[in-house]
Amino acid sequence: MARRKAGQRVVLDDTGGLEDEDIIVFGKEEIEESLQICAKSLIGRILADRSFGVGTVEGAMRTIWSHPKGFKVMDLGDNLFQFFFEKEVDLVRVERGAPWLLKNYIVNIKRWEEKDINNNDELSQVPIWVQLWGIPEHYKSKELRRKIGGTMGEVVEVDFYSMRGRESRILKVKIFMDATKPLRRSLRIARPNRNVIELSVKYERIGTFCNYCGHLGHESRGYNQHLEDSIKGEVQEEKWGNWLKAKQVGWRVESYKENANPNIPKVEISRIEGPKKQTPVNLLRSFANLSMQENSGENEQVESKSKENNSGNGACEKIMADQRERLLLVHKKCGDKEDFNDGRTESEANEEKRKGGLKGVEEAVSSDFNIG
Repeated sequence: MARRKAGQRVVLDDTGGLEDEDIIVFGKEEIEESLQICAKSLIGRILADRSFGVGTVEGAMRTIWSHPKGFKVMDLGDNLFQFFFEKEVDLVRVERGAPWLLKNYIVNIKRWEEKDINNNDELSQVPIWVQLWGIPEHYKSKELRRKIGGTMGEVVEVDFYSMRGRESRILKVKIFMDATKPLRRSLRIARPNRNVIELSVKYERIGTFCNYCGHLGHESRGYNQHLEDSIKGEVQEEKWGNWLKAKQVGWRVESYKENANPNIPKVEISRIEGPKKQTPVNLLRSFANLSMQENSGENEQVESKSKENNSGNGACEKIMADQRERLLLVHKKCGDKEDFNDGRTESEANEEKRKGGLKGVEEAVSSDFNIG
């Protein structure tokens, strides 16, 4: 009698059992806890021609996914892994961020479901962003964009994006692409009785693919057919290349914005942006203070050089300044509105000081203190 593998599924017959052995039957309530744990997990397959160990995968994806709480990985064999999360928000964030790359190979993920996890067909559909370049401006309509995207695969999202370069607005489509088929290098569109227009195709975060056969997960140098053709001397020209990889992502623009009033023409394009934020007042003041400090520093440097050039008069000026401050304090305590400038008011003394320099102050202080 052939021995069954661990975990192999069997089907009960009409009698509820098998003749050669007993089957342990259990209910869903007995695995409820395990089901809840698995409900917050993802199944992922690494599309690569090399094997990855669970330690490498867990360490790399923990970092790539920003260290989700309670994260752990289980190896299911054949580059198939189950990723467990403690928080639903982390799982959703990772799920929506697909596709992910590990060492430049796509990690194709999907939500865990209570059925055969070894179904290769479901994990062969990769969510990928595709850029379509070269669509004439008068063809960039709301109706045509989804029709074009549908020729690439199951459409998840489609819209126009703004880009840098000669073509400022392109069509981007997020599709479920069949990883078992070669990458499409171009698309062709045409109106009836018009010339055919060929569109360039570029893929975002596509990872490693073969330039010889166009499939994901391996390079041409390790592709068996390429090696066999090399031995026979029948190597064909590579039809795929790095030009299929997108160099920029762009930002979404809103096309054909719908208006409630049908008499108002539709807006062709308006970039989705929030209102421009004004510069905070306190920040402006900080810049102003910095500018004043810089000017103050320059003035101090000029004054410092001036004092160095007039070092002979510096000591005398310091003595007179100190005496002037002491006298001013005495007058303020006495409640006098006039200061020590020979009975003149402060404004009059300042005006005279402006016209004659320090001469008026020196004379006043010398007179009060019998200096000189």
